[in-house]
Amino acid sequence: MLGKIVEFNTIIDKIVKIEQQCDINAVLYKDIKVWPLIRLFISTQLCHPDIEVIKSSGDAIPSVPDNIFIKSRRILSRAKKSLKNYYHLYYHSKELNKIANNNIDLLFFSSNGNGNYTNIFGKFYNIYLDSMIDFVNNRYELLKVEISSENVASSLPRYIDTIFLDSSHFNKMKRDELARNYPDNIINFIELKKVVEEITNSKVILNERFIVNIAQLVEEHQLFYIELLSRLSPKVIFVICYYTPIIMALIRAANQLGIKTVDIQHGCIGPYHGLYSQWTKIPVEGYDLVPDFFWVWGEQSKENILRGQPDGCRHHQPVVGGNLWLAKYQQKAGYPESPEVREFFDSLKKYRKVILFTLQPLAEPIPAHVLEAMRRSPQDWLWLIRAHPLYKNELTKIEILLHQNNIENYETKLSSDLPLYLLFRGVDHHITCGSSCGFEAITFDIPNTIVDHNYAVDQADYILTGLFSCCLNADDLLATIGNSDKQEKIEEDTPYIETDYGKANQALEFIISSQVARA
Repeated sequence: MLGKIVEFNTIIDKIVKIEQQCDINAVLYKDIKVWPLIRLFISTQLCHPDIEVIKSSGDAIPSVPDNIFIKSRRILSRAKKSLKNYYHLYYHSKELNKIANNNIDLLFFSSNGNGNYTNIFGKFYNIYLDSMIDFVNNRYELLKVEISSENVASSLPRYIDTIFLDSSHFNKMKRDELARNYPDNIINFIELKKVVEEITNSKVILNERFIVNIAQLVEEHQLFYIELLSRLSPKVIFVICYYTPIIMALIRAANQLGIKTVDIQHGCIGPYHGLYSQWTKIPVEGYDLVPDFFWVWGEQSKENILRGQPDGCRHHQPVVGGNLWLAKYQQKAGYPESPEVREFFDSLKKYRKVILFTLQPLAEPIPAHVLEAMRRSPQDWLWLIRAHPLYKNELTKIEILLHQNNIENYETKLSSDLPLYLLFRGVDHHITCGSSCGFEAITFDIPNTIVDHNYAVDQADYILTGLFSCCLNADDLLATIGNSDKQEKIEEDTPYIETDYGKANQALEFIISSQVARA
């Protein structure tokens, strides 16, 4: 589990102060404006102060005397590298031959590491990317591609056909080639480092070598993506969770080739999200590591992304397209249930209250007051504990924790494995420390309670309007759950999540027809 999260609003305040006090767009590695990368690591480090996010990567290799023996070793080393490059080139060509040199309209870039795959009758479905593919299928030429990784096997076979590519041979070949031209420094880094340390009280200490290595990783993968995209020539690329160096490399490659990029919303985008909100110094030409568009669930997410952007900004714009996975269930187009699932839902009927707790990846996944409430709750209440998708392997630890607290009326396995929207069918109340599942529960008319102070700050508006409750002690939580019933209809003035296919069509047409202005 990750470390304890500190208050989001104080984090974004520090990031904005850094942007205001330093010319962050003059911080360059070669021609890359690296502020989006640095912002990523600053935000993560401030969110998780007990984890070393920004690591030391060692010093530069010292120079050695240039004698005959050293020269001989260099010649031999170059010869070996040349042979290795032939090997890597062969396998790289073999990988690219999986893709025909055909133009496509839409490219969907999948990542196995973001926890968005759910098992549907033995096949794994990416709830955000694949639902978009289902939505556009038969209207456009499209392709779904994923870079192979060591954990791909955990989500096979796939529901939607996916082409897996191994970029490692190309990357190894280019690493040696590019290394001779890699500078060891970042322009204007010292000034930024000083400002960051002053504003964060030295809670964030930037390491230049670490950032250089990450920037080099971006450039290395970018070259692979340029070759890949040149074969396919898509009009638009869709990704999920853009803020990883590997996907930022894809976005940069797309920018160089004039291909539009879209990040599909995969969770709550609050007003204090360090990678979506309060980008106050976006340059005129935009950042080439950040997507052109954000496909968002609703107007509030759109407003949160626009918050703090410079007046007249033409880049990194949110477009309301809705949650297409949720729309499938709203339109009764979800997937049929197995006998095991029907039996599970039948078993829930014997309980007076069924409470779903969607966990977050925190050092303390179940707060002490929630454990106390579970321990004191009536025996005819059942607690469904749903692990965060990235941390299903932590379920054993969760069960040990529950056992240590003498809690018996709970279920974890099916609660973590079933599609969330199917699970909602049997739920009377939903609680969370900070999951976007709260907004999704609203669409199923399920009462929601926040049990973490930091998330309560982030969603203060929803608490004030009564759409969410907030309980920070066991007595309040037991009383709130006991006194609430599943409602006939929970009304929002403006839905946090849109499920209208008409709006989705408008968003898609807008993105495809838009001309992205790149200065």
